[in-house]
Amino acid sequence: MTLYLPPGMQRLRQRGVATVLMALLVGMAVVASTFAVMQYVRTSQDQSLTVHAQTQAQMNAWTAAELVRQYLAGLTSTQRATLLASVQAGSATGTALTFSTGADTMGARLMNTSTATNFVAQVTGTTASTIDRAMATATLQVNYTVIPGTTAIAPTGVFSTGKGLNFQLAGNVQVTTPNNDAVYNIGGDVFAPNYQQTGIKTINALGTINIAGGGSFTTLNSNCDVNLSGGAYATTINALRNICFGSTSSSHVTGVATANGAIQVGTANNNELRARSDDVSGLTSAPHNCQSTGFAGNSSTGLAATCETPDYIGVDLSKNYARVNTVLSLTNVYLKGTIVSLTAGGNLVAVNGGGSVTRGTVGGDNGGFVTVTSVNGTKPTIPEVSAVVQSSETPFNAWQFGTLANYSFYYASTVIRVKVVSVNGIPDGDYRVDNGTTIRLPGSDVNLCTDNSACISRSTASGGSGSTSDKWLVNTNGSLLRGVVWFNGDLNIHNGTYYNTFVATGSITSQNANATIYAPNWSPSTKMCSGVTNYPTNFCGVNNNMYNNNAAAGVGSYVFAAGSYGNGSITANGNSAGTITVGTYDPDNYVGGNITMAGSINLYGNILAGHAFSTGTGNGTIHGSINSQGSGLSTDSQTNTFATHGSSMPIDLTGVPSTMNNSGLNLDSSSSSTLVEMSSARYL
Repeated sequence: MTLYLPPGMQRLRQRGVATVLMALLVGMAVVASTFAVMQYVRTSQDQSLTVHAQTQAQMNAWTAAELVRQYLAGLTSTQRATLLASVQAGSATGTALTFSTGADTMGARLMNTSTATNFVAQVTGTTASTIDRAMATATLQVNYTVIPGTTAIAPTGVFSTGKGLNFQLAGNVQVTTPNNDAVYNIGGDVFAPNYQQTGIKTINALGTINIAGGGSFTTLNSNCDVNLSGGAYATTINALRNICFGSTSSSHVTGVATANGAIQVGTANNNELRARSDDVSGLTSAPHNCQSTGFAGNSSTGLAATCETPDYIGVDLSKNYARVNTVLSLTNVYLKGTIVSLTAGGNLVAVNGGGSVTRGTVGGDNGGFVTVTSVNGTKPTIPEVSAVVQSSETPFNAWQFGTLANYSFYYASTVIRVKVVSVNGIPDGDYRVDNGTTIRLPGSDVNLCTDNSACISRSTASGGSGSTSDKWLVNTNGSLLRGVVWFNGDLNIHNGTYYNTFVATGSITSQNANATIYAPNWSPSTKMCSGVTNYPTNFCGVNNNMYNNNAAAGVGSYVFAAGSYGNGSITANGNSAGTITVGTYDPDNYVGGNITMAGSINLYGNILAGHAFSTGTGNGTIHGSINSQGSGLSTDSQTNTFATHGSSMPIDLTGVPSTMNNSGLNLDSSSSSTLVEMSSARYL
C-alpha cells in the first residue's frame, strides 16, 4: 500500500531533512574548527619550545666563549706558548677543552690556525633536555686577540738600564757567558773612559756610545752617535746620526759601519764605511738629539759626549792617512788617505794633497783622480739604519712582595716585627723579634741566625738619596733562615753566607761586607731544602718533596731587588699581620731602588734595581744578570745618578743552574696583565 501525503505534508518532510543536514554541516564545521585550533595551538607550542631551546643553546655558546677567554687570559706567557704549540700540532678539527662545570651543555675546541696573538676557537652550546623536539645546538667561531701586558720584569741582557738612565763602564771590565755573547741594553748614553773590556759583544743604546780605550765588540747600535777613540774597535757599527773615530787613534771597524748621518775616520785601517745623509743638522732635533743627557769627559756636566760634528758632510777621511777598503756615500767624500773601492753620489774632494783611490765611481766631480769615473746619477744603495727599540716594563715595586716573602720585617710600636709565610715549623702569622735574633712564637721560639747572635738590627740614621727612614742591617758570621726576606726601608748587608733573596722598599748596599749570597733558585736542593728544619714550603713543597722556582712570583732568582712606589705603606694591626698598601706608580715619587756593591761580596743570582745599580768600590763576582730600571729619574734626588759596571765586579754567567728562572716576575694579579679580547665571532 502506498502512503500518499498531501502537498503540505511533503513540504514539512523536506524541511526536516534540510534541518538535519544543516545541523550536520554546522557540527562538522565546529569539529573542523576545533581540530584546526588544536593543531594551531600544538604547532605554536612546538615553535615556542624550539625558539626557547635555540635561545638557550645560543646563551650556552656565548657563555662557553667567555669561559674560553677567561681561560686564555689566566695562563702565563709560558703556559700560553705551550698550549699554542700543542694546538698548532693538533688535528684540523681542533683540540678539545674540558669545562669543569656545564660540560653537558658547553663545548670548545681550539683550532690549529691559532697564532700567538690570535687564538681561534669553535664553541658550542646545547640544551640540557633529552626530548628530541627540545634539543638545539648553536656553534660559534670566535677569534681571541692576545695583547701582551707590560708587567714582566725579566733580564733583557747581561746588563740593562731603563729608558733615560745612562751607563758607565769603568776600569778593566770582564764578562763571561757560556756562548761568549754578552749583550748590554742601555736606555741612555754609554760612557767608557780609559778602560779595557773583555767579553761584552753587543751594546744597544738609546743614546750615544762613547768609548775611549781598548776592547773589541761584535756590534754597536746607537740611536744617536758612536764615538770611538783609543784602540776600541767593532765588527759592525750602526748609528742613527754620526760615527766618529778619533783623529789620532787606532779605533776602527773590521766589518761595516753605517751612519744615517756622516762618518769621520782617524788613522787606522777600516773595512767598509757607509754614510747616508747630506744634512746631519736635521738629525740634531728630537728624537735624535744626543746632547740632552749623558756624560762629558768627566761625567759631571750631564751632557752627552757626542760625536763631534764632522768637518765635512758624507765620509770624511781628511784628518790623517787612514785606509778604507770600501766607501759608500750618498754625498761627498773628502780624502787624505787611501780608498780601495769607492761609490759616491757627490764629489770626491782631495784634501791637503789628497790620497789615492784604486777604483771608483762618483756622481759629481772626480777631484782629479784618474782612477775614478764621473757618472751623473750615481747613487750607491745604503740601507737606512733602524732605531734601537727597548720594550717598556713595569717599575719594580717592593710593596707587592710584602705578602709574598717568607719573612717580612717592619718596625711598629717600638719593636721589630716579622710577618712569616710558608715556612715549615712556623705557623703563618705576625710575630715580635727580640734582640734581633729570635722570632717569638706562642710556643717555642725560632732563631733567625744560625750562629745564635743578633743578625737583624734597625736604626733611623740618614741614608742615601730617595731612601726611607728605617735603616736595616743584616750582619752574621753564619746565615739567616732560608727564603725571601723583605724589609720596609733601606738595607745594608754585612758579613755572612746567605741563601736568600733580599727585597727592600728603599735601597740596598753591601758596605764593608765580606759576604756570599745565593739566590734561592741557585742552589735549592743542597742548601734551601735538604737538612733544614725551617725550610720555605713554597719553594721546597709542604713535605720537602719538590722544588718550585716560580714561588713568590719568581723573585727567588734574584739576590737583590730594591725600590718602591712612594705611596705604599705598612700599618701594624695588633697581633695580626700588618696591613700593606701597594700604592701606584708615580715617577716623581719613586723611593730608593739604588743598589750599590761595596766591600768583598760574591753574588749568585740576578739583581734588580728599581733605579740605579753601581759596583762602587766593591770586589767579588756577580753570577747573574743586572737590571737597572731608572724609575727614579724624575725625582730631584736621583737625576744625577747613573748605572756603572766596574773592574772590581766581573760578571760570570757560566754554571747557572736550570732552577734559575729568567722568565721574569709574575705579578699579574697586582698589575696590568696580558689582555685577551674576543675580537670577532660568527655563527657556523
